[in-house]
Amino acid sequence: MAEGTLKFRTFLDPAPAEDEDLGKFLVGRVRDAIPQRQAGSAIVVVRGKRIDIVGLRELQSPSLPAPRDAMAMFTRAQFHDSVDARAVGLIGTFGYRRQPTDTPVPTALVFLEWGDGRWWQWRGLIDPADKALRVDTETIRRAVDGMSRPNGLGGWWTRGRRFKGRATFTPHFPIVEDDVVH
Repeated sequence: MAEGTLKFRTFLDPAPAEDEDLGKFLVGRVRDAIPQRQAGSAIVVVRGKRIDIVGLRELQSPSLPAPRDAMAMFTRAQFHDSVDARAVGLIGTFGYRRQPTDTPVPTALVFLEWGDGRWWQWRGLIDPADKALRVDTETIRRAVDGMSRPNGLGGWWTRGRRFKGRATFTPHFPIVEDDVVH
């Protein structure tokens, strides 16, 4: 089996238990990070009261899976503390396109998906001129409101069930909890 190294960051604050509270907690982290230009694209894995972040740049190694496969892998992974993922998602800034041929627009995003198919999304555009979040563009969409899941996001739990075996994550260094955005 392939072996690689990923750098996890962990929030010091415990993960809220309720979906809405968890989403809003992560939105606050992204909002705080945008003016400091610290809201890079990352995978978020919520395990019990823990929120782990893996930067998408971490996955740019040939020995590691593509981000879509990594997210599916996290849904079934075994961690050193035996606490399984309860939600996985994306957090940070991304280039949003309505159509594949469109020029990407800088967009802040928090998208979470749970194993039962629920999902929660917050999105806001970032002004290209001053790199500030445009508050007038912020939206929250949720599966519990009967909305369709956004194209290109989610489906990671279903994809994870198709994988054979389970990835195992063990710390190679002392575990240091870091109060960073990602």
